[in-house]
Amino acid sequence: NKIWISGIRNRYISIPSSRNSEMFVINFRKGMVRPFLQMPLHEITDKVIDGDIILHRIFLEIREALLEIGEVSAMFEMVEKKLTNTYRPAMVVNPFIDYAVANILQDPRAARIKAIADKTGYSSKHFITMFKDHVGVNPKTFMRITRFQKIIAEIERSRKINWAGLAVESGYYDQSHFID
Repeated sequence: NKIWISGIRNRYISIPSSRNSEMFVINFRKGMVRPFLQMPLHEITDKVIDGDIILHRIFLEIREALLEIGEVSAMFEMVEKKLTNTYRPAMVVNPFIDYAVANILQDPRAARIKAIADKTGYSSKHFITMFKDHVGVNPKTFMRITRFQKIIAEIERSRKINWAGLAVESGYYDQSHFID
């Protein structure tokens, strides 16, 4: 009956559990969780924190309500309704972060920080600070994470994998850089 929050991860995480464990995960869209936490996200990057410490009361209420609901679809409906009703006024999309995240997610190999920063009208330094506050890592690290996640998705879809070709297509110089 615990609640944890995990920031964006630069490294893998292993969650030990017993056979009878259940987990309900709320995964926010990238760059969109800040209104719910109301804190700079770089403070929780690569950390797993007890939710009782930093989460608002509504999340603790959701945890208790989830324990009473048996059907998975009803769980998701309840969580979405409670979060939307509670946070609607704060759910303002930062257009600069939304633009940057969308560009990076679209093609993490082609995205250029300077070009994105120039398009937002901010200096590169200010843009990077703002990005870290809203996403949890700087844009270059986010590109690396996104690129790696796309590779994992490709590996899961493929039966036969051309590792060298996959490395180059994903923006790595060669297979050995991909392995590092």
